[in-house]
Amino acid sequence: MPHTFFYKLNSIKNKLANLLLMALLLISYGPLHAADSFATIRDELIAMGKQDQAVRINFNMDDPKMREAMGETDRYNRKRLNEIIEEIGWPTTAKVGMDASLGAFFIAQHAMDDRPLMDLAFTNIEAEFKAGKFPGKLYAMMYDRLKMFDGLPQKYGTQAQFIGSSCDIYKLEDPAKVEIYRTEVGLTENLPTYKAKMCGNR
Repeated sequence: MPHTFFYKLNSIKNKLANLLLMALLLISYGPLHAADSFATIRDELIAMGKQDQAVRINFNMDDPKMREAMGETDRYNRKRLNEIIEEIGWPTTAKVGMDASLGAFFIAQHAMDDRPLMDLAFTNIEAEFKAGKFPGKLYAMMYDRLKMFDGLPQKYGTQAQFIGSSCDIYKLEDPAKVEIYRTEVGLTENLPTYKAKMCGNR
C-alpha cells in the first residue's frame, strides 16, 4: 500500500510539473511567437509606406515618367495590402505597430481605384482614432477624401482641388467652423496657411 501511494503521489507531482512547464512556455514563448509572426509584414508595410511617399516627393503631374512610377507603386502596394488584409485583417497599431499602420494608411489613402479598401481602412482608422491610438490629422484626411469622392463637402479642409493650372481647397461643410474642426483633430495649421502649402503659386 505505501509503495502504491508514493507512486501515485509522484505521478501527480510529475503531471503538475509538466503542466506548470507548459504554462510557463505559453506565457514566455506565446507572445513572442505572435509578435514574430507579424514581423515580416510589419517591415514590409513600413517599406511600402516609404515608397508611397517617395514617389510623391517633388511630383510633377506633367512628367510621364513620374506618373508611371507612381501608378506602378500604387498598384503594387494596393494589391499587396489587400493580400495582407486577407491574411491578418486590417494591420492595426496593436498588430504591427504605428509605423507599419501608417504605411497601410498612406497606401489606402491613395487607393483611388479601390473604394472597398478605402472604406475598410477608414472604418478601422476611425475606431483607432476614437480610441486615441491613431493620429487625428490622418483620420481627417481620409474622412475628407471619402467625402470628396462622394461629391459631398469636406469637414476639415484637408483636400485641395486642382483644375487645370488653378488650385483651391475643396468645398467645405461649414466654413465658419472649419478652424474649430481642424483644431479638434490636431491640425495645427490654419486653413489659409495649409492652402498655401498645398497649392503653392497656383
